[in-house]
Amino acid sequence: MAFDLNGKAVKVLRLPTVNYTNSPSKIIAAQQGDANSRYIAVTLYDDRGDISIGNYNAVKLIATLPDGQAQFTEGVVNAGDNVIICKFDSSILSMVGRVECNVELTGGDPKSEDAALLTSQTFF
Repeated sequence: MAFDLNGKAVKVLRLPTVNYTNSPSKIIAAQQGDANSRYIAVTLYDDRGDISIGNYNAVKLIATLPDGQAQFTEGVVNAGDNVIICKFDSSILSMVGRVECNVELTGGDPKSEDAALLTSQTFF
């Protein structure tokens, strides 16, 4: 899967993988009802610098709407550029208010000891 980002609103984010003390919350302004037009390009980091995402093969943008309903969309892992691309689909932008989001990367066989899960800091 690949996204065509021509003519789309793309917000570039650097997100920590943990909620560091005094780390500012990231807020992305978006319009309710926008469809197929809002994307984020994410680089993850920790205390050692940027995290290589080459070992991960799937990514989800997980969102909790103001009414508590959970939504998610699948994204793209671009290991060559070390960037994750995710789309805010119409279900995530269906309500007015603050939507709590994070990016979740998975890798390896989920039934083995090689399974990996990495989650970003929460953003809105």
